[in-house]
Amino acid sequence: MLKPFVNAAVVLSLLAPVALQAQEEGAAEEEAPAQTGPRQAKAEKEAQTAVTDVVGYKFPRGIYTTADLGVFWRYLGFADTGGNNQCYRCRYPTYFVSNAQPFIGISVGYDILPTIFDFMPNVKVPDIVKRFGISAQMNLGTGYVANAAPWSAARSNTLGTKARPEESPKDHAILMAHPSLLFNFVPPPFERVVLEARVFAGLSAFTPSVQRIEGRKNQGPLADPNWWLGTFGINSGFGLSFKYMTLLTNFVVGSDLAMYHILSPGYGTEFFIPPVGRRIDATDCAPSYAGVCSKNGKTNLLLPVSMATSFSPIIIKYVF
Repeated sequence: MLKPFVNAAVVLSLLAPVALQAQEEGAAEEEAPAQTGPRQAKAEKEAQTAVTDVVGYKFPRGIYTTADLGVFWRYLGFADTGGNNQCYRCRYPTYFVSNAQPFIGISVGYDILPTIFDFMPNVKVPDIVKRFGISAQMNLGTGYVANAAPWSAARSNTLGTKARPEESPKDHAILMAHPSLLFNFVPPPFERVVLEARVFAGLSAFTPSVQRIEGRKNQGPLADPNWWLGTFGINSGFGLSFKYMTLLTNFVVGSDLAMYHILSPGYGTEFFIPPVGRRIDATDCAPSYAGVCSKNGKTNLLLPVSMATSFSPIIIKYVF
């Protein structure tokens, strides 16, 4: 009589652990969303952060150095178009723009803003403000000019200087050293693009001097003040640039266009009006300093500034 009950008890005892395990697994499945929800959110956040580190990251700021490589040209002057076999006045017609030649520049600078905000963690600054930046840098560059002289033999005769027959170098370089103040902006929604404008003022020098003076009383060109005035000047101007942050750590590339105004009491930009077809001669009228004069139907204009432009399609910037 008891045997069926015993068999049933044995079967129930064997099935109980299985049922209990199934019940625990079901409960675990029901509790899984509550337990894995925060983990899933954390995993999604980490994945989003990983993507953000690649696409939307902070533009590098701080101490930096740049290298510029491009072309350089100067406005107005006299070009040697006929070679040495032609007469002096036939060889050198007035010229609007010199030939474009290499330009090389290097700079060292520091991003003042928004870098300064990094030292004020308790100051809350809107994100749009951090897109504006101010930088200070020191530039050193040289632009080469070929086949154009800044002034004529007529001016040397007016100044009473003894110039060599070659008069003024057709090929020369303009060295420039100046501090610059830069204003830049990261336009939204971009994070890796910077638009930049800068103003600068400093010193410049022609090498060789714009006048190949033999000197006074055989004392050499350094004894002639016109050599000093024809060699050194004050340089000022402005520039516009576009920069792009690469995926290489702290490397930025870009392009730059700059306008230079080189001012000195001893030299400037001289050309005849109208410039087309005009030839220069030592007996032509030439102002001693800035001004206009006319003789034999030729009008000669002397500006107190020599103007030039550089365009650097390749800029490489590294932020330390």
